[in-house]
Amino acid sequence: LCVGYLQSTSIGSQCPGSPSEVSVAVVGHLELGVSWTAPVNEGSSAVTRYVVVLLDPTDYTFKYFDVGLKFSISFNQYPTVTSATATSGPSVFFGCEQGVTYQFSVLATNNFGDGQYLTPFLGEMAITLPTVPLNPFVCVIPFPREFYNCTPAAGHYALYWDAPSDLGAGDRVSGVTILAYYFQSAPTVDALSGAPIIRIDSSLLSTEPYLNKTSIHEVVSVWAENEAGQGSPVTSMANGSCAGQLDVKTIAFYNSAGVEVKKSGTMQ
Repeated sequence: LCVGYLQSTSIGSQCPGSPSEVSVAVVGHLELGVSWTAPVNEGSSAVTRYVVVLLDPTDYTFKYFDVGLKFSISFNQYPTVTSATATSGPSVFFGCEQGVTYQFSVLATNNFGDGQYLTPFLGEMAITLPTVPLNPFVCVIPFPREFYNCTPAAGHYALYWDAPSDLGAGDRVSGVTILAYYFQSAPTVDALSGAPIIRIDSSLLSTEPYLNKTSIHEVVSVWAENEAGQGSPVTSMANGSCAGQLDVKTIAFYNSAGVEVKKSGTMQ
C-alpha cells in the first residue's frame, strides 16, 4: 500500500514515481499555468489521475486539485474550489493576487495509491499586464545638409519613452521584466489604427531612442509586453526637435589651399 501526499517520501515500488517535466509559468493576466508529463515509472499499474498541490501563501495551507488524466491546469484571479481527495476535503483558493508568489507540486496516482510528489515545490509570481509606457515623446531629427545647416526632414522622427510605472508586479520592483515594446506610427491620428505594428525586443533597446526613418511619422502609439501579455497603448504626437548629439556625415572641410583636410565630425 502506497503512502500518500505529503506525509512521507517513502513510496512503495507499486506506486508511480514523480511526474516528469513539471513547469510553472505566467500564462496570462493574473494567471499561472502548471504542466507536466507522465512519470518515467508508473508503478505496477497505469496512472489513474494526477493531483496538483498548491501551497497558498495567503493562508499558508496546502490545497489539492484532482485533475484526472489531464497534463495541465491554470489558476487565475477568480476563486476556485479544490477537489476532495483521500486526505483532504474541498477548500477554496481565492485566486491569484498581483505580486504574490505561489508554489506548486504534482503527484500521480494508480490503483495501488498515491505516488511521490515532486520536490522541491516550483514557484512563480502572479503578475498583471504592464501599464502604459511613460513620457512618450516624438521629435524631429535634425540632420546636416550643406555644411552645418541643420534642417528637419519631413518624416524623419525619433521616438523616446520611459518604462511603465508598473511592470506587472505592483509594488514589487523585481521578478518581472518587459519583454518587448510595440509601436504604430502614421501621419495622422485617423490613420494610426491601420498602420503596421512594429515589435522591438527589449534586448535590442539601449539608452538611445529607437530610430526608424522609414516607419516613424508624426503620430505614434507605443505599448509594452510582459509575460502576461500586452498592455494598453499610449499615443503621442511630434512635439519639438530632438536634443542631444548630432552626428555629422559626408561633410568636407578644406584648408586655404583648397586641400581637403577632414570629411566627418561630431557636433553637439
